[in-house]
Amino acid sequence: MLAESVNQVQQAGFDLQGNAGQALFKTGQPTIVANQQNEGSSDFSTKFTDTT
Repeated sequence: MLAESVNQVQQAGFDLQGNAGQALFKTGQPTIVANQQNEGSSDFSTKFTDTT
């Protein structure tokens, strides 16, 4: 994921005062949003896995 890659680079560096870099992005958990127009009885689940 792009956010994870950017965070890895950011956290590997230091600022002008010598402090370790901090993550720029925070990713939440994925969600599934139902649509009232859909018909049927399917069940879904989702999760993040290793994105490297």
